[in-house]
Amino acid sequence: RRGTLIAMALVLSGVLSGGGKGLAAATMLGEDPTADEAVLATAGLVLEYRGKLTRSYYHATCGGRTAPVDEVWTDRARTGYLKGIADRSMRIGGGYPLCSDSPHFSWREEWDGRTLERILERTIPRELELPEGTDVGHVKSIKVSHRGPSGRVHDLEIETTTRTFHVSQDKVRSVLRRPVDGEPSLRSTLIRIEEIEKEAGRVSRLVVSGRGNGHGVGMCQSGAIGMAEGGALARDILSHYYPGTRVRPFTQIDGLPVIATSPRTAERLRAWTEPVSDPGATFQTANPEGVARR
Repeated sequence: RRGTLIAMALVLSGVLSGGGKGLAAATMLGEDPTADEAVLATAGLVLEYRGKLTRSYYHATCGGRTAPVDEVWTDRARTGYLKGIADRSMRIGGGYPLCSDSPHFSWREEWDGRTLERILERTIPRELELPEGTDVGHVKSIKVSHRGPSGRVHDLEIETTTRTFHVSQDKVRSVLRRPVDGEPSLRSTLIRIEEIEKEAGRVSRLVVSGRGNGHGVGMCQSGAIGMAEGGALARDILSHYYPGTRVRPFTQIDGLPVIATSPRTAERLRAWTEPVSDPGATFQTANPEGVARR
């Protein structure tokens, strides 16, 4: 848990701005002595990639594989550290998903026809930015027409009695909302359509199975916990989810004011750069090419 919190403190230093990074990170990590320690241990440090602050996206559970950033959001270019990885440990034969203990690792949702049409009547015009009063019609079919590199839905095709709608990427979660109180977003786009029943040409029942919870980009929080419980250090967690990044004092980042690094920050940095006492004990994970790395 300590390694996960330290890693999260550094991730938050990259996504939060202004002088209150430590306070904001402590607030988001919760009131916990270990969280306080994590914030203090990373004070003055940030995660960087080629001299620039990282966009350190994170989510709850990836379902076994994270997604490249451009697979989820079309307006964000792929970067070397947000390219998507296989989130597996190599310690047990063949590897196992690091987030497999999460309650959201695998799940199932079921809609009856009336509930499905009520949800889509509201969400399709809003998310696809269609004119107010657009007649969505009755649902005739739903299918995945294209998937991205991680297996997540890139295009969901919804055919109705009025037209065919195409829902892309992470918008799928906002359109195909869950049929429970409050109608929250679908947990993930790493989904499979298991069953479709029809009556008189209209969908009367839809069953979807899925894995993960969240957009799937960057750090999988459940996987990070799995790594920490398996003996991984915070540096292992960060290099796994953000390959090619480094921990640096914020004073050494391009575009920020040049300020001398304090002795305390330099001391904290040494903990990230000095070799571990037992290199053979470092945590092993599987990257997209299937090569184990430290």
